[in-house]
Amino acid sequence: MKPIDAGVIKKPVGYDATVFKQQAQSAASTSAGNANNATNASNAADQQKRYQTMAKPLPPLGTGVRFQQLTSELAARGARNPKALAAYIGRKKYGKTRFQQLANPTKTKRQAAQQAVINRLKGGR
Repeated sequence: MKPIDAGVIKKPVGYDATVFKQQAQSAASTSAGNANNATNASNAADQQKRYQTMAKPLPPLGTGVRFQQLTSELAARGARNPKALAAYIGRKKYGKTRFQQLANPTKTKRQAAQQAVINRLKGGR
């Protein structure tokens, strides 16, 4: 067996020096006293208020409102064909069939009903 060198400290997997320094600084600041705790609490409250004002509920899927919002945002950014780009993004996000279902929900329901009738006539396949 090799002797263990006491002078060499092995870094754990995923070691990051900046994270270690930040942890050391935060430990030092918490030991400094409770004077900073009040300001930290007010900063946390401010951040929470900002987050609540930023978070807005999204419109439901299938109404086309999200598509229109994305189209207008892409047009503002200077897209040559914002509707085509929005459709491309939607297909990438939801897949071909799900995007088609969202695009025209009544058509897909009708097609599903027709397919169910055809399956019953074929013998339940």
